[in-house]
Parts: sequence; C-alpha cells; structure tokens
Amino acid sequence: MIDLLYTLYLGGFAVFGLVVLAWAIMDFIRITRAKHRTPVSRAPRKTTRLPYVP
Repeated sequence: MIDLLYTLYLGGFAVFGLVVLAWAIMDFIRITRAKHRTPVSRAPRKTTRLPYVP
C-alpha cells in the first residue's frame, strides 16, 4: 500500500513538473516571438502562397 501511494506521489509530481516545463517553454516562445513580431508575421504568408507540390 505504501508503494502504491509512493508511485502515485512520484507520478503526480512528474506530471506537475512536465506541465510547468511545458508552460515555461510556451511562455518563452511567446516572449521571443513578441520581440521579433514583424519577421514571424510575414513568413507564414509567403509560405501559404506557394502551391503544394508533392
């Protein structure tokens, strides 16, 4: 019973750590895109105009 609680505790802590890490990475990407707003906004428009050639 103690082992089950221990694994659940470690599993919950690992999931919480992954969520915090993913949130930090998304926040970092959002900050870096905010600094370079004009190149990022112009790039996808040029790529979408190109026809898809397999």
